[in-house]
Amino acid sequence: MLNKHHQLALDDAIISLLLTAGVSLAYLMIHDEKQWYKKIGVGMHGIAMIAGFVYALKASFYTKFPQYAHLIDIYYIFPGLFLIATFWSLFRFKGPKWFHLLLLPNFLFAYWIGGISLGVLKHSGYY
Repeated sequence: MLNKHHQLALDDAIISLLLTAGVSLAYLMIHDEKQWYKKIGVGMHGIAMIAGFVYALKASFYTKFPQYAHLIDIYYIFPGLFLIATFWSLFRFKGPKWFHLLLLPNFLFAYWIGGISLGVLKHSGYY
């Protein structure tokens, strides 16, 4: 159940989350690979940011207490996974090379989602 704090964050991030998911889905659909585990690898960048946002929503229930401040540090794994997955898809994607242009706005979406996620985790701003 979302409180007002979480609903504001979700309202601000929903478009970026959907677009990031769309870019990942497009990579999965266009990638010419028969083995599913190799196919999933090129579309993981959006999943990493969505998972990070969900983690931020869940962990924010605890980060208001000082003894759980380490949960904020754990969040930084998700943007790192996003970067690794993005560079992985640059080298492993089997499809038209112009398709990588979708990653440019995806970086902007990830930056926006990351800012909102940190705002939720740290209880700063209007979140």
